[in-house]
Amino acid sequence: LRMLADYVGSGQMDAHLERMRPIYAAKVDALCRSLDEHCSEFVRYSKPEGGFFLWVECVGASALDVTREAAELGLMFAAGSNFFVNGESDDTSHVRLAFSTASIEELGEVGPRMREAFVRSRR
Repeated sequence: LRMLADYVGSGQMDAHLERMRPIYAAKVDALCRSLDEHCSEFVRYSKPEGGFFLWVECVGASALDVTREAAELGLMFAAGSNFFVNGESDDTSHVRLAFSTASIEELGEVGPRMREAFVRSRR
């Protein structure tokens, strides 16, 4: 903990955050563009002002079904029910998309794959 306190106190963390914010902003922008272009009729979301995740509401399909179909297409993300105390009894319509470790190119591929997952989940 002392090392962390020293780092924060040194001002280096503030400089690091200033370098990272535009990177994460570009990533969430790429993800949102991909979803808007390919999945607008299947999803609703509010673009976050910060953070590492995009919470997405699935329209017309169960989040668990979409998550399962997306995994078959090589797109991995968590169903929102994993983050609620009562799981599926609390939420069946949201997914959490992580964007922090993905490249801009990978985030651009989310929309087409997710669209296919929605189509498959409706069969």
